[in-house]
Amino acid sequence: MPNNVKFVIDDANEEDWMVDPMDYVHTRLLLGCFEDFRVVIAKSFRALKPGAWMESQELMPTVYCDDGTMGSDYGFADWVRTQDQAAMNVGRPLRIANKLKRWYEQAGFVDVHEEVFKLPINSWPKDPQFKMLGRFNETNLLDGVQAWSLQLFTRGLHWTKDEIEVYLVHVRKALSDRSVHAYHKM
Repeated sequence: MPNNVKFVIDDANEEDWMVDPMDYVHTRLLLGCFEDFRVVIAKSFRALKPGAWMESQELMPTVYCDDGTMGSDYGFADWVRTQDQAAMNVGRPLRIANKLKRWYEQAGFVDVHEEVFKLPINSWPKDPQFKMLGRFNETNLLDGVQAWSLQLFTRGLHWTKDEIEVYLVHVRKALSDRSVHAYHKM
């Protein structure tokens, strides 16, 4: 490891960060981890040296479809709406990605750039690169959907573990349905 690199494990929820001024702060996929992500951005701004950078990579949990192949009964979109409601009930909002640019600017950051990419839900795209990204994303979603459901659905909706498992059957089936050309925005 280079001499000028230091990795620090700390709790961003803590009031005071125990770090020296930093050159770079990176966050990724922290949607639902904080009551107010603006606080993390403001703390980062204060912890950075002048001229330093902060970068966030977040997923917009909303499911998008441009060609009408996603019906109103699409199981994964229903799961996203259900998860969003559960997250709001416990005070941990998921829909933060589309607000980051504004929050960065409000915290005092300048020269703020935002890039939005489409991330296919599964391997439905014809383009080889997007097909591969979709395949990886489908695997990630199928492997994680139970973990992303258990705490939020039990705490935020008061569902039992059995109710969640039964519900996730149709969600998993929807995730692998290549006839639906769904995607997230990153």
